[in-house]
Amino acid sequence: MPKSSGKKQKQARLGELLLDTGLIAPHQLSVALGQQAKWGGKLGSELIRLGFIGETELAYILEKQLGIKWVSLKDQEISSEVIQSVSRETARKYHVMPVACSHQMVTVAMVNPNDLDTLDAIAFAIGKTIKPVMALESDIEWALSHYYDSAKRGKARSDKPVKTKSGHTKVLDDRPRDVLSFKRLKMRSPEAQETLIRLLIKKGVFSWDEFVDESEESS
Repeated sequence: MPKSSGKKQKQARLGELLLDTGLIAPHQLSVALGQQAKWGGKLGSELIRLGFIGETELAYILEKQLGIKWVSLKDQEISSEVIQSVSRETARKYHVMPVACSHQMVTVAMVNPNDLDTLDAIAFAIGKTIKPVMALESDIEWALSHYYDSAKRGKARSDKPVKTKSGHTKVLDDRPRDVLSFKRLKMRSPEAQETLIRLLIKKGVFSWDEFVDESEESS
């Protein structure tokens, strides 16, 4: 299989480079390759997980090896215009983070800028040319959560002012009702109330002790 062969060659070059620079020992490379063969994933990620090399050290080596710029996502502010150039679904699916954009091109940070299949898939999804830069895996995960997930939560929790029949303005909070008030629970049948309470406790919204304490205070 050509793709598998090419992947192994890249891993071999990375392993040899890390050995040549003295950042890892031969037995550490063997252990990492063994774990990767067993569980899958990237060689670099496996070396980091095993504690054989740090993320920053690996990024520096890859930058020199690939000749691709490395960026620190935590040291820059990414505009909303750039964020909107790649959908949350696409960014999460391919584990990339947009850092700049123009009319025809989007620059995305990714762990492996040489992953041509991923680059082609992103370009097809957004309809623009993709320019890759490199970033730490932990930085990308932080940025995805910071820019995409927090924005989604904020949107879900937005309050909407509406006009009531009396002409007064009222704010409707459209946040998901993770926690139902006890007043609303009391309006339901005992069976439905018990089911809801068990479900909320199971989901970790509150504990049984917290429920008992709240019930005693409300009574």
